[in-house]
Amino acid sequence: MAAPLVDWHIGRMPLVITCPHDGRAEPPGVPERPDDQAGCLTKKQADVSTRTIALGLSSAVQALMGVEPSMVVARFHRRYIDANRPEKCAFVACEARPLYREYHNRITAAIRSTVKQFPRRGILVDIHGAADLSEDPDTHVLLGTDGGGSIARLLELDPRILFRRQGLVRSLQSGGFGVIPASAGDPEHASFDGGFTVQRHGASRASGIDALQIEVVRKVRLNAARRDALIQLLAHGLIRLLARQKILVEMSDK
Repeated sequence: MAAPLVDWHIGRMPLVITCPHDGRAEPPGVPERPDDQAGCLTKKQADVSTRTIALGLSSAVQALMGVEPSMVVARFHRRYIDANRPEKCAFVACEARPLYREYHNRITAAIRSTVKQFPRRGILVDIHGAADLSEDPDTHVLLGTDGGGSIARLLELDPRILFRRQGLVRSLQSGGFGVIPASAGDPEHASFDGGFTVQRHGASRASGIDALQIEVVRKVRLNAARRDALIQLLAHGLIRLLARQKILVEMSDK
């Protein structure tokens, strides 16, 4: 389904994929955000190819599971609306507010559907793009959880759940992708430790679900072969993560 400048779909499995920063559309009547906004971190560049990753991840998961995850993808350009910021920093004109709220309302609807279908389960992944890290060229993916807050329920079930032998991080590393954090106990990168979307819709809020920000560096996003390999590894890793979550929830209910 498509809402104005927001593409969305409610799926039938406990996975929600979001992508705020790879839109190209100019919203009618919405001025460009200024380069500087008081009290706001302003970035205006699109996260190139993150839409491709989000759509590819949805397709890969569907191919493996036979059912489609939920998805919410912004089609408006970040120059006009930054959907991964609070309202005061996301836009400058009231004409942008309905589009911004549409994006987050669709995420809320996807989460509510997930919770209704799969009580105490569900994972949201928010797909982003980072610049190549000159100080750490072997890093390709950065995971952000707001210091663990956005995946608090997963961590209650298993504090090492992302780092188990069949976990998401090990899945990525097995394909030659460097990940931050690389091991349990390692800190998240200070610049990519989980932004507004995972804070608003994550497990730190009663209405949220476990939410993970996934930042992919530019050299991977722009390399079709590496990008496709990453998509497949993410799909397998997330499916195993969901399966582990299901087992642990069922065990805790006994």
